[in-house]
Amino acid sequence: MERCFHGRTMAAMAAGGKQQPWAGPMPGGFVQVPFNDLEAVERMLTDEVAAVVLEPVQGEGGVHVSDPTHLRALRELCDRTGCLLVFDEIQTGMGRTGRLFAKDQFEVRPDILLLAKALGNGMPVGAFLATEAVAGAIAPGDHGTTFGGNPLACAAGLAVLDQLEEPGFMDEVRRRSDRFEEGLESLRQEHEMVHEVRGLGLMRGVEL
Repeated sequence: MERCFHGRTMAAMAAGGKQQPWAGPMPGGFVQVPFNDLEAVERMLTDEVAAVVLEPVQGEGGVHVSDPTHLRALRELCDRTGCLLVFDEIQTGMGRTGRLFAKDQFEVRPDILLLAKALGNGMPVGAFLATEAVAGAIAPGDHGTTFGGNPLACAAGLAVLDQLEEPGFMDEVRRRSDRFEEGLESLRQEHEMVHEVRGLGLMRGVEL
């Protein structure tokens, strides 16, 4: 999707369409379409398209929230065409939007879900979650990294999950989200320079 951010490695930059002058040549095979534009996705989808990749709430792109109806229709479209639906929840995951994963806010189940950042609470860790059908296509040894599975980083990730699953924790996140939204909205009403406030949960953007 246009304005999405998926990282600063080569393929990740190519997927987001944000080529940097210091990086290249970029790998091909990626096409960007406007965010929340189902018709644009339909025009793009062919038998040669492997996956649709997006952030449920755009981070670097301006904190734009996916339209729930659009996401559900996109799920149906991917099912119909055999295309995988991938949610990059590296910024939206781990409770930031008021639910453990942003996908739960939209009631849409992707084929692949990507996590990092808040998962390690400062420790370098990432996670690749997939449906059984997708995971079954990956054989042991197909993919790995030299320092993957670091015990300390994994322990940090487990500790974060334990904290998020504490009774009442996510309820408090939602309470603070409501208060945050109300405060930002009051600023918008009081100050002409604040053009728009948008976002989900504690992930908010203010456009001046």
